[in-house]
Amino acid sequence: MHYNINVRPDIQEKTISGSVAIQFKALQKPGKMQIDLQQPLQIDSIIWQKGKREKLNFKREANVAMITMPASLKAGMEGLVTVYYQGVPRAAVRAPWDGGISWAKDELGNPFVATSCQGLGASVWWPCKDHQYDEPELGVTIGVRIPDTLMNVSNGKLIETIQHEDATKTWVWQVKSPINNYSVSMNIGKYVQFKETYQGENGNLDLTYYVLPQTLNCDLRRYIFSDFNNLQTQQVYAGTNEGFNEVWWFYCSNESNVIDRYVIYNYLENVWYYGTMGRTAWLDSGLLPHPIAATYSQELVQHEDGVDSYDLGNVSAINAYVSSSEFDIGDGHNFGYIWRVLPDLTFTGSNPVAGQAVS
Repeated sequence: MHYNINVRPDIQEKTISGSVAIQFKALQKPGKMQIDLQQPLQIDSIIWQKGKREKLNFKREANVAMITMPASLKAGMEGLVTVYYQGVPRAAVRAPWDGGISWAKDELGNPFVATSCQGLGASVWWPCKDHQYDEPELGVTIGVRIPDTLMNVSNGKLIETIQHEDATKTWVWQVKSPINNYSVSMNIGKYVQFKETYQGENGNLDLTYYVLPQTLNCDLRRYIFSDFNNLQTQQVYAGTNEGFNEVWWFYCSNESNVIDRYVIYNYLENVWYYGTMGRTAWLDSGLLPHPIAATYSQELVQHEDGVDSYDLGNVSAINAYVSSSEFDIGDGHNFGYIWRVLPDLTFTGSNPVAGQAVS
């Protein structure tokens, strides 16, 4: 029914400790209750919190803890147990594809910590009923205690911050509607925030953005949002191109009611690039050799394959060129240097005489 998560990550030691209060309703008289927590995290104790407090016995087998429930618990009754745990959680090797916790630093050397666990399971960092379909009906409350020089951004709405005497602060977030366990997140960084009001169909919506300060003065951000159709935000969507370590976003420019622009982030190289292109749908190459996208001419085209365009249903040469971002040449300087070029295409099947049609 509801999870109340309270955790304290130790960023230096890359450990985590805390508790999760689990509110539930017994559908039948339970002898045992299963809770999942992935090793090497350890469960210290499990406490029955309904009425008389009672320490519950449990047996741990691999990533599963089987809890012996009180004899007084009957079918139809609500219960509350709190699981206390600690340890070294699995570190993400290649987030988000290989989940866990990412213990990283931003460009300025500040801690930058994030969770990613879809597929792997939320129990990689907090104890829960770890199943893809599990969604607590009453949502979750997430409290993360960290040094007060940092912020934690989690799901839902920020309802409280608690300043502690040891120069730490707890950031408390709340989701009131059902939510997938794997969507519950912890994102720690030296963020700054800014706010705006969005005019929604049923009234104004208050928006708060948490960003790293070094990204605020961003040419790419100005380029996109200075030519962005705010009335067509429902068309914006994202896709991945795992073969090139990329995440793509498609959106409508200011004067367009259909998608005609894209922006790409290469998370391995930490670079952004953008362009013009209309795509109505996108499927990554997980089960296919290349990503497939749909065009407004009702064609399916393969990306990263061949040298010709098939966007309009007829074969034409791709207008290929390399364009740098804007840069300044200082007074008295007549040239600049290119450090490196990161091509986002291959020339599979190409030759200097004829191209290969893609359909």
